Amino acid sequence: MVLACGGLAPMASAAAQAAAPAPTAWRFTWTIAPTADGKPIAGGSMVLDVAIWKGTVRISSQDGPLRTLTGADGTILLRTTDSTLSVIKPARQEVLSAAAGDLGALIGGPASGFPLEVSDVSSTTRMTGTGARAFGYATRRVELTQRYTLQVNTPTVRRSLRTEQVHDLEISREIARLDPGFRTFAEQFARSLGLPSAVRTRLRAIERSMPEGVPVRAMTTAVTVSGTDTLHTTTRAEMSALRQERVDTMTFLIPAAYRVTDMSRLLQRGRRP
Repeated sequence: MVLACGGLAPMASAAAQAAAPAPTAWRFTWTIAPTADGKPIAGGSMVLDVAIWKGTVRISSQDGPLRTLTGADGTILLRTTDSTLSVIKPARQEVLSAAAGDLGALIGGPASGFPLEVSDVSSTTRMTGTGARAFGYATRRVELTQRYTLQVNTPTVRRSLRTEQVHDLEISREIARLDPGFRTFAEQFARSLGLPSAVRTRLRAIERSMPEGVPVRAMTTAVTVSGTDTLHTTTRAEMSALRQERVDTMTFLIPAAYRVTDMSRLLQRGRRP
């Protein structure tokens, strides 16, 4: 009888493992469509496939500058527990590691790689009512008006750029509470993609009354003045197809065998005059 009972234990364990549910992640698509002076910006649109699992955000890009950075089969990992991002490139078995705030420089954002001075920064927040429900979750509408001046200094160029931008946001606190990774994605992509890290830091420091949550829709209208030149831009961004799906949790980890390159040091070196 003892032998029989001992033989049942592995069978029971196997049955329990078979009955365990497969890991699931939150999945959605994030679409970004920018225009300048009413015309689409060539190569500026992005369609991102986003998966969030236990505080880690995995992003792959269908087109645009992020796909140029990652390659056709690459991904970006953002972790809520730290302030770094990892660009995983399977074709080269390589990982590019950088501070999350350096993403704009990695994809060649405005003034990336140049020494910058930020001044005359202001930010005001205005609640504009209840937004449309998104995927069954409540949203709030927020208007965020921000201004700042960038001084670009190089041995050959000194240029001042004054920007005023208005963000019309629909923010969901309920979606943000589904997983901490939603807030991480919102900070780096939904509200900050393309902003120099120095600007983002200054703006975040003075923002007041911003409600908790993640944007599900955003319209940003900006006017940038440099000398006698004026540029009008708009950027539409939207979350779609939010759902839960089974995932391979190994795709949320950095492959141990890959070579790691520290991009932060290279970017700092490139910013020197």
